[in-house]
Amino acid sequence: MKIYILRHGTTEWNNKHLIQGQTDIPLDDFGKLMAKETGKGIKGKGITFDKVYSSPLSRSYETAKVILENSNNSKAAQNIITDERLKELHFGFMDGGKVEEMQADESSPFRYFKSAPDKYENAVYEWKYNNEGASESRTQTPELLSELCSRAKNFMTDIIEELPEDSSVLISTHGALSKALLMYIRGESDLAKFWGDGLLPNCGIAIVELTMHEKSPAYTIVDKAATFYDDELKKQAPKLL
Repeated sequence: MKIYILRHGTTEWNNKHLIQGQTDIPLDDFGKLMAKETGKGIKGKGITFDKVYSSPLSRSYETAKVILENSNNSKAAQNIITDERLKELHFGFMDGGKVEEMQADESSPFRYFKSAPDKYENAVYEWKYNNEGASESRTQTPELLSELCSRAKNFMTDIIEELPEDSSVLISTHGALSKALLMYIRGESDLAKFWGDGLLPNCGIAIVELTMHEKSPAYTIVDKAATFYDDELKKQAPKLL
C-alpha cells in the first residue's frame, strides 16, 4: 500500500502567524494556488488514489479537493471521506494567539511546542491541574500531544490497515496531526522526538509504504517531505515553526 500524508495549503492565519488548531480557517488564494500546482505535479507523476481521507476542517478538505481536481483524480474528488480523528491538535485557550507572543510567554505551554514537545505535554498537564474549572469547557482546554497521537494511531489501525494492500491512499490533514501519524508509523513513543525531521511544508507530502504481515503492519517511509510544486512557490510560503 502507498500512503500519501498531506499537509494543507496556506491560510490567512498562517500569514498572520496565528495558532489555528481546530479553528476552521479556509485556504487563502496562495494556499489554493499551492494545492492547484501540487495537483498538476501529481498528475505529471501519474499518481492516482483509490481512497481519500481528510480532516473535516475546510483548509484540509479544500486542499484535497483542489489537488484531486487538478490531477488524474476527479472521481476521487467527489468521494472524500472526512474523519474527526484527522483534525489538528486542539490548542484550547491558545487558539488564535500569535505564535511569537505565545512562544515568548513564560506562562504558556506553547513556549515548548516546537523546541521541547515532551515539556509541552507536561505544561498542558500542569495547566489543566491549575485550571480545573476551565477544564469543563472543551473550547478552553488544550489537547495533550499523547491524546493527539492516540487518535492518529486509532485512525491508522481502524481505517488504513484494514484497506486492501494494493491501495493508494491520500490523507489530507494538518501539521501536528501529520507528525502524530508519522510517530505511529515510525513506532516512536518518545514525545521528545515528536517533530522527527521537522514540520511538513504547506502542501508537503510524506510518502509511506505499508505491508501487512499476518495482520502486523510494516511501514517504510519513502519520502519524508515531498513537494510537487515549483521551488519558487515554496520560497513564498510563510514559515511559522
